Amino acid sequence: TSSLAFSPTSSIKSRLSSLFHSSKSPTSSRTHVEDYIADYDSPSEKTTTKTANTGRNGANLVENFYNSLNQRDFTFATNCFSDNFTYEDSVYMGVITNQKEELQSRFLNGVSRLPPKAKIIIEDIACDDENGKVGVKWHVEKDSKILLFTRGCSFYTIDEEGKIVDAFKASEMLIKTDKRFADALVSNASKFSGATDSFVQKLQQQQQQTSFEEDENGTSSSSTLSTIEQYYNAWNSRDMELALSYFDEDCTVQTEDPVFVGTIRGKDELRAHLLQNADSLPSSAKIMIDDIAVDRSNGNYGVRWHLEVNGYSLPGLRGCSFCTSDVETSLLKCAFDVTEAPVKIPRVPKGSVFSTLMSVSSRALWNR
Repeated sequence: TSSLAFSPTSSIKSRLSSLFHSSKSPTSSRTHVEDYIADYDSPSEKTTTKTANTGRNGANLVENFYNSLNQRDFTFATNCFSDNFTYEDSVYMGVITNQKEELQSRFLNGVSRLPPKAKIIIEDIACDDENGKVGVKWHVEKDSKILLFTRGCSFYTIDEEGKIVDAFKASEMLIKTDKRFADALVSNASKFSGATDSFVQKLQQQQQQTSFEEDENGTSSSSTLSTIEQYYNAWNSRDMELALSYFDEDCTVQTEDPVFVGTIRGKDELRAHLLQNADSLPSSAKIMIDDIAVDRSNGNYGVRWHLEVNGYSLPGLRGCSFCTSDVETSLLKCAFDVTEAPVKIPRVPKGSVFSTLMSVSSRALWNR
């Protein structure tokens, strides 16, 4: 997936700085935006095109799918899907189900908004052929330069026939939240979460027996859970020290959601982030894993998840994550969390006025 050919210039940096109203974090000499732009300034350090996947059927299928998009062969790309499929790009409204003509049109519309010769680059992949699951971390680039706002994660389910039956795509936020605004929002949210906890207390008591059974199931099988699953369980229990124990000391976590946007480096910064995040939510809030790809050959994980409170899914709070771990220690080294877009693009046909405006504005951004 991809990052478009774009090398940020000093003028772009100044425009971004004024747009995001960056503020310096207490632990870094760089501003929030400078830290963000630095991720694009050195793509060679972060980007690998593809790894050899001989014998890895799911990885090969997904790589062929991305290659067909890069070659603008939308018929081949569509044929990578089963006749019975679901495809959801979280930037758009709605889900495409079993409609290959609409799916092909979606691919055409998406690529038409990119500069000519822009390519989707797979940075890393988690292939779980045993369960037919594939997680991908990607970006768009052109002339070996990552395009701004074009990173993301995707998750695929593969059937026995070697076709994609379910696909979910989450892209980074186009509008980055200013850290000062995020801190103020979290501060207010933490006060609200306390009231919410009181409000749902009776409902939680009613579900105590069910929750107890779920906890017992989770505990009894913890020895067989992957590192990332154990981390989510610890977070859901608000045992942040246990959650931190699953990360390497020099870990890096990138977050892309409506509130938290940025790069977290090391356990100290991660501890502060986890505590702040948890404090902004009701104690009944849990991260629920919808699907997971565990690649035991390289220690990679692809995860599809959603947030729920007291058993109810919250709208607009689903996402996709990609994590890497040390094969020997199983500790998490890097994580990239992407939440679905809070504002969705309506499903419009190519050639419509709205579609044309989107293509023009997208190309104007990347060709500045």
